[in-house]
Amino acid sequence: LSVTYFAPPTEEGKSAEAIPIILLHEWEGNRKQLLNYAAYLQKQGYAVIVPDLRGHGGSTGLAGSTVSIDAKKFRKQQVASVQKDIERCKKFLVQRNNAGEVNIDLLSMVAVGQTSVLAMQWVLNDWFAYPPVNADGIKQGRDIKALVLISPQKKLNGISLMGNMKHSLYTGAGGVAMPMMIVWAEEDDLAAKDAKSMFESLEKVRPD
Repeated sequence: LSVTYFAPPTEEGKSAEAIPIILLHEWEGNRKQLLNYAAYLQKQGYAVIVPDLRGHGGSTGLAGSTVSIDAKKFRKQQVASVQKDIERCKKFLVQRNNAGEVNIDLLSMVAVGQTSVLAMQWVLNDWFAYPPVNADGIKQGRDIKALVLISPQKKLNGISLMGNMKHSLYTGAGGVAMPMMIVWAEEDDLAAKDAKSMFESLEKVRPD
C-alpha cells in the first residue's frame, strides 16, 4: 500500500496529540489529487494519511508477483476488499497514537466520489467492531468520530450505500449520530444529484 503521511506540527519537540484524518481519493483516482489538501490540513495542526487504494496509483503491485492490479477491472468482491486498505491506514495511526503523536479516539475521514460507498461501510465496521475490547482490555473500534463526503455517489461497481445510510449511526435513531458533512459542486450533475439526495434524506431524520 502506497501512502503519504503528513505528521502534525510539533511544539518544542512534543506532539500535541493531533486529530488524525484519513483522506480517500475518488475511485480510479490517486492520492496525488489530495496532497495539497492534506498539506493544508497539516498546517492547521492535523495529522493526515493519504493512501493510494489498491489498484490505484502506486498500489498496483502484488507481493511476490509481477502481476499488477487495476481497479478498473475489479469485481464486486475486490471492490469491497479495499476497506482493508482503510483499516491498514487506521492501524498506522494507532501506532502514531501509541507514540503520543495523535489522538486516535478523534479519528476523522474524508472520502471523495464513489469511494464514499466504502467509507460509509468502513465507518460502521469500525463503530461496531467485535469484540469491543481485545484480550488486553484495550478498546477496539469506535475511533471514527466524523465523516466528510465530497461529491458522494450512491453506487460503486454494484455496491450501494443506501442500505448503510439507513443505519441508526447515520440517522441518529439509536440516540447516537455520526457527525457528517456532505459537500458537492452544483456543476457536477451526477454527483450533485446523488449528494443532494443523500443530504435531503438525512436532513429529514436529522434536522438539527
